[in-house]
Amino acid sequence: SWERAVAMATSPSRADQINPTGALLGGIGFTVLALALIAGSIWFISSIHGDYGQALESRAPIFVENEGHTVFYAAPLIFVGLLIIGLACMAVGIRGRPYAPSASERLNRVVAPLVIAGLVGMFAGSYVANKLWAETFRNHGYNQCPGSFTITSRWFTTVWVDEPDLCNNENIRTMFR
Repeated sequence: SWERAVAMATSPSRADQINPTGALLGGIGFTVLALALIAGSIWFISSIHGDYGQALESRAPIFVENEGHTVFYAAPLIFVGLLIIGLACMAVGIRGRPYAPSASERLNRVVAPLVIAGLVGMFAGSYVANKLWAETFRNHGYNQCPGSFTITSRWFTTVWVDEPDLCNNENIRTMFR
C-alpha cells in the first residue's frame, strides 16, 4: 500500500520488512502524482493570471474574480514535499533496504517545513494575493460590487465592474445565476 511505502522510506525499520517492489511502485506513484500536481498548479496559476490580465487589458465592463483559486499559489510547496517522499520511496525500492535513522530524520526535516509552509502559504498567501488583486483591479478603475454572493450565488467570488450601476442591474444578476 501507499502508506506502507511512505513508512518504509521515512522510518527506520528492519530490512526484512521491506517490499522493494512495493516501495518502488509506491514511490513511482507518489512521484508521478506530485509532478502532475505541481504542473497542474503552475498551469492553473498561470491561467488565472492570464484571465485576469486579459479582462483588464480588454477593459471588460464586468468580470468575476474567484478568490478561492489563490490557495493554489503556495500549494506547489506541499507537492514538492510529496515529490521528495516519492523519490525517497523509489530509492528504498531500488536499494531494497530502509534509510538509516539519521537519513530519515534529515528527510523529515526537509519535507515537514515544506508541507507546513505550503499549508500556511495556502491560507495566508491567499489572503495577501486577494488583497493585491483587489488593489490591482481598483487601480485599473474597477469597483467591487457589494454583496457579490447575492449576485452570483457562489462563495469566494467577487464581482468587479467599471460602472457601479452595473452591480444593481437585474440582467447582470440573472446572467450569473
